[in-house]
Amino acid sequence: MTAPDLLDFLLGSWALDRRLVDGRLGAEGRFEGVARFTPEGPGAAAYREEGTVRFLDHVGAAHRDLRCTAVAEGSVAFSFPDGRAFHLLELRPEGYEAEHRCGEDRYLGRFLLLDEGEWRATWRVEGPRKSLLLEGAYRRVGRPGAPD
Repeated sequence: MTAPDLLDFLLGSWALDRRLVDGRLGAEGRFEGVARFTPEGPGAAAYREEGTVRFLDHVGAAHRDLRCTAVAEGSVAFSFPDGRAFHLLELRPEGYEAEHRCGEDRYLGRFLLLDEGEWRATWRVEGPRKSLLLEGAYRRVGRPGAPD
């Protein structure tokens, strides 16, 4: 299975469970919440994840906002709210890799489509300021127009 109209496939709500590993601190945490892709006109969507992060002694609410734009059949470009590019996403059973540079830190993402209701995103972040592993599992919980 592939997701040819990826933006349409992503629209709706996804339960998000993300494992956070900080290699420098030798600490592990978790983010649990919901990721929502909301249509914003033809070929565009807003991405918002909201939930609870647990890391070391901290437990608290967390959220993140991104913009999504369909750039080709099967591809979606993610950008930050200020318009800066983040990464390109494709979902395939064999996986897809993307890279993002943030100063001297390098983010290497790997995305994997498991089936119509589940996909994975893994980011490895290395650089002078960071050594992180972020493993996220997305499971469908709702489509646009359907109750979550």
